[in-house]
Amino acid sequence: MINPVLKRELSVSLRSPRTFIALCVYVILMTVITAVAIFIMKSNILYSGFTPSSATNLYVFMGVFQLGIVMIFTTAFAGTAISGERERQTLDVMLVTKMSTLSIVLGKLTASLSMVCLIIVVSLPVFGIAMYFGGVGLFDVFALAFFTLSAAVMVGGIAIFFSSLLKRNVTSIILTYIAVGFLTIGHAVLLLAGNYIASVTVLANGSDALADRASNIFAISDVLLSFNVVFGLVSLFDTLIGSFSLQNIAYYSTIYTGYLRENSFTSMVWAFNIIFNLIVAAVFTLLASVVIKPVKNSRKYR
Repeated sequence: MINPVLKRELSVSLRSPRTFIALCVYVILMTVITAVAIFIMKSNILYSGFTPSSATNLYVFMGVFQLGIVMIFTTAFAGTAISGERERQTLDVMLVTKMSTLSIVLGKLTASLSMVCLIIVVSLPVFGIAMYFGGVGLFDVFALAFFTLSAAVMVGGIAIFFSSLLKRNVTSIILTYIAVGFLTIGHAVLLLAGNYIASVTVLANGSDALADRASNIFAISDVLLSFNVVFGLVSLFDTLIGSFSLQNIAYYSTIYTGYLRENSFTSMVWAFNIIFNLIVAAVFTLLASVVIKPVKNSRKYR
């Protein structure tokens, strides 16, 4: 039996003209950006000739752009799911039904992610342009779509938690952006900065004990790479198009050349990141079902 909250949200959102306007604007924007990228690519072909890397570069650019847009849209959809009901004074009505708080949260989260799925689906024909030029296959397109969806699930779980915890939509969205920003940009900066500091310390002192300790730090850092969506996306591109971008980023951030990374691990960071995204989404969804509270009306009736 379909979740009543999900059924209501889908029936309302799919009938809204704003949904189709947003989808059309997104497809047009992505098509225009892709057309500009193709024009630039063709200009370079006149001087250097066509290479399959031109198509893969287009594929990478489109994938990064789509991931950013999806994360922004997911925050906007899920970040107002519960707090919006609280502002409209309809949350109490939902809580007095026979539905559990977990069912309400899951219904809201699934409804938000369904809109994200529409965004990913309508963009697939645009990715077909990269397939036309060669170098990118159908599996590459669907693998990127699945990874983007897993990132959206993670962001949606965090957003629904803040939406359940806080009373205002704006506050929920801002805190979600901060949390997601830390898990992406902030996490990456801390990892690379930690590697750099450990490397400089080893080079400055030249101690074997420090070198062994730095190697342990680098090994832990490699594991923590799988917790970052950005590194997961780079790892996915490395696996699909045969590049070594993540290995080079991790290697050159250390400076210290005594520690060599295994490409077999860095090429699987994307798989570990998908698992991590799903775990984070599950944890924050459960927390959201715990912290959700009915609206307390401070006005006293006589």
